[in-house]
Amino acid sequence: MKKLLIAVLLIGALFLAACSESKSDKETVADGFDQLIEADTYEATSVVDLNVDVENMDPFMAPYIDMINNFEISADTKYDGEREMQETVLNMNGQMAPMSFDVSIPFLQDMKNQTMYVETDSLIENFSMMLGMIPEDLKGKLIKIDMNELEGYEEEQINYEDIQNQAIEVVNDYFDEKDEEDFSKEDDYYVVTFDEEDLKNLMERMMNELGDELGEEVTEEDIEQMKSDIDEMMEYVTINTLEVRNKMDGDYIENQIVNMDFSFDDKEGTAGDIQMAVDTTYQNYNGDIEFTIDPENSEVIDVQELESLMGPGF
Repeated sequence: MKKLLIAVLLIGALFLAACSESKSDKETVADGFDQLIEADTYEATSVVDLNVDVENMDPFMAPYIDMINNFEISADTKYDGEREMQETVLNMNGQMAPMSFDVSIPFLQDMKNQTMYVETDSLIENFSMMLGMIPEDLKGKLIKIDMNELEGYEEEQINYEDIQNQAIEVVNDYFDEKDEEDFSKEDDYYVVTFDEEDLKNLMERMMNELGDELGEEVTEEDIEQMKSDIDEMMEYVTINTLEVRNKMDGDYIENQIVNMDFSFDDKEGTAGDIQMAVDTTYQNYNGDIEFTIDPENSEVIDVQELESLMGPGF
């Protein structure tokens, strides 16, 4: 689980930190990255595009692959660092005949107090078919989720904000050592590319730097096992493209696109290609932020009260 978390942090750090490097070109983008991480506020819209192409596919799997390829996911985010709060609207749309779904879920994160707020009305609107009869008393409220009370969370005592900052710092330090040929400019975009060795080296550094923070001592055996796992994976997977593209607006990052293209072949008849792009547009740096979710002027209930209102079986 800890290795999986390190991998997720690595991907997140790549998304943010890749844009900080590129000497000449790179200095311009580095300034943009600094503006992003130092911004008191900003707004962002992210769109994820995923495509899976499988050769000689089992007909039974075809509907599931089609569902994945037609799945639409995006997120609209408002970040306020001074208040240590972030509001996100997660939008998901997909279908697998005869079923379809189209959901839009706003939630507010209070990072200082490790709490999250979700509107009951959004749950009713999006999941009423699954929830069944909704009590009238549940409508128009906010559900408060205390992360410190979730099972296992209090045992870990992990500060994810500190870990993310350390992860970005590790990636930044690594980029300082990358060859100039890994950085280029194409039209309006500054491009940083990665390969298999980059993944190995970054994972090793992440494990060394973040192991203690994650409550797990990292040994040489752990690192060698990680390298072995990547080597084994690369026997079946080929990295065609792994890059981060950054478009600048003055000193600020206006648009960032993470492109990933992997081919796979298990040598037993299953082969194909996976492509994913995460396209993020930033705006309103250091501008006024207004959240639509307002815990101070709403009726707030906790998870236990939610269970009580929903009744037995919830």
